[in-house]
Amino acid sequence: MLYRVRVNTPPSSNDVLIDVSTTDVRCTPAESACGSANAAAGSDYTGQLQATESVRITDRFNYGGGQGPTEQGTVSDTSFPVAVPCAATADTSIGSTCAISTSANAIVPGSVQTGNRAIWQFGQVQVYDGGPNGVAGAKDATLFEDQGVFAP
Repeated sequence: MLYRVRVNTPPSSNDVLIDVSTTDVRCTPAESACGSANAAAGSDYTGQLQATESVRITDRFNYGGGQGPTEQGTVSDTSFPVAVPCAATADTSIGSTCAISTSANAIVPGSVQTGNRAIWQFGQVQVYDGGPNGVAGAKDATLFEDQGVFAP
């Protein structure tokens, strides 16, 4: 996941831009969200993934002491899930491509406030499959990948 802050373009549209991308995603035998067959290692996965991490936000848009939204406050750690659609590829040597470009305010409206400084602390990024039916956020989803160092 890549996060980028968008500031003052125009001033009323400050936001945090979020990009998620992973490639060569393939089905397991138990999944129904499968596309084209590949030469090896399973069909292209055509369901959704869910990328998520915990977020702790400290900002200056909190009500305190009757002064209006000017006090500093920190929210409890909360999950910030992003549904990521997957599309099959024409190449039979690789699996599908799963990607989305969105923003924090599109996922949780009001999470980024214009003119109010904030600090965001992120936990480990985890990506879950869509379970047997391929729907992001499914109760029977399993961990697909997580943040770490990959050394082939």
